[in-house]
Amino acid sequence: MNILNIDNSKKLLHRMNLISRSHQIESLIYNIIEQSYELNIFLYLEEEFQNSLLDTLYEYSLLEETDIGKKSENLYSMITANTVKG
Repeated sequence: MNILNIDNSKKLLHRMNLISRSHQIESLIYNIIEQSYELNIFLYLEEEFQNSLLDTLYEYSLLEETDIGKKSENLYSMITANTVKG
């Protein structure tokens, strides 16, 4: 059974596009990373996981002209300048 017909597909694509363009998911993930850094939890993460989160922040920083891009760039710089295991 195929539940995606033309109308459902249009609605789904429209909704997903709105979510994507609003960067809500990126903002949520950013906030969790930021809090883990502020609470020094980031320091206790495995180096590989720290690097993965830094990669995520770097990718977000490429979202130029967006609030999440600027915030991610700043947090990435703070973390790499201060307290990454290695």
